[in-house]
Amino acid sequence: MFPVPLDQMKIIQMNFFYFQKLTHLIILYENQQQHPYEIENICSTILISNAIPTLMSFTLNYVPLDLNTDILITLTETTSNIKYLTLYSCSIDQLQKIFYLTKLKSISCRQLSTSIRDKEFIYNLKLQKLITNLISLKIEATFITFNEIQLILKQLPNLKKLELMLLLGLEDELSNGYIWESFIKIYFKKLKIFYFLFDYLRIQKSIDELIQPFMSHFG
Repeated sequence: MFPVPLDQMKIIQMNFFYFQKLTHLIILYENQQQHPYEIENICSTILISNAIPTLMSFTLNYVPLDLNTDILITLTETTSNIKYLTLYSCSIDQLQKIFYLTKLKSISCRQLSTSIRDKEFIYNLKLQKLITNLISLKIEATFITFNEIQLILKQLPNLKKLELMLLLGLEDELSNGYIWESFIKIYFKKLKIFYFLFDYLRIQKSIDELIQPFMSHFG
């Protein structure tokens, strides 16, 4: 790991061929208040263009992606070899576009954001195809509904590991273990590991009431 001045980022972008044996890449941008276009552009290019064919693992720390609507077409045709992707933040519609990276095996997103646009976009997910290559997904999100998250997860029938860290509102469904059990039995036949962390302070139930539905054993 070494620092790269911002004015040299464009040079790096034009000389990706110097990194043709690179397998793991972490980009850390320390200024969390500003995200220059050069950083976002380089990250998006690496992600979708197969600029570094040997790259298997790509991590972005404090660098949000800026995937515009035109990139969706590019993603459907990408030959990116990246298998393990860790993001600092992305929106629901950006996550949907990332699903088109057909060699991805694992995605981790520290901040899955939801906006008015996402709320409108997510109800079109029923029309999306199943994503069969993804086997591991980790999401941290705030104020997402069960209906919204299940529309995302229903596309991923081959998940073997699912990690959710959610700041819940007052909705009971997300904190209901019986509903999760039914959902997993129907849609995730291959799931082996399910980690579910949520903030229960806003839910009007006792700790015992919250835990009991998650105590059942099912396979």
